[in-house]
Amino acid sequence: MTKAEFEKELQKYVPPGFSGTFTDWVFRHNLYITLTHERKTKLGDFKVDQRDNILRISINANLNPWSFVITFTHEVAHALVYIKYGRDTKPHGWEWKSVYQELMIPFFEKDLFPQDIALPLLRYLRNPKASSGSDPDLVRALRKYDGKADVITVADIAPGDVFILEGRKFRLDKKRRTRYLCTALDNKRQYLVNGIAIVEKV
Repeated sequence: MTKAEFEKELQKYVPPGFSGTFTDWVFRHNLYITLTHERKTKLGDFKVDQRDNILRISINANLNPWSFVITFTHEVAHALVYIKYGRDTKPHGWEWKSVYQELMIPFFEKDLFPQDIALPLLRYLRNPKASSGSDPDLVRALRKYDGKADVITVADIAPGDVFILEGRKFRLDKKRRTRYLCTALDNKRQYLVNGIAIVEKV
């Protein structure tokens, strides 16, 4: 696939203003990109193929355009850390945080993000975590663009209320930082549940 063909294909998945930069990253650093089916445990990943040393990035193809941008940049940052520092770094250590921030800055300078995403994304980027899903405000902003703005999350449930998560009933007991201590009603065991988990209130 030529550079022009790749950029044209990428435009189907990202908002205007991003495809050129993303294409430059891919061709400059010889990255191999794969779009894959939805994975519940991750939005994207980066791996080095030991057989031929190819840098492989996979992205869930069902992401909304803004989630795609954030995830794609996240994984490219991993690739650039590998190129610059090798394997001897923590997956989301200071090297990755620094590179991720550097990749994102030009998009803010060009004012490419809508305001409702720009503000929580800027706060998240002050100290980015392993997943953008760890930031409740950013998750809520992104959900507006995939039709999930009105969903109920664990964070919306009051202590003592019962909710259904993945087919099981839980009672919310109390909050612990970003996670909530909940009791499963079927076995009476307690679990820590992320506050951004989508649930059905009983």
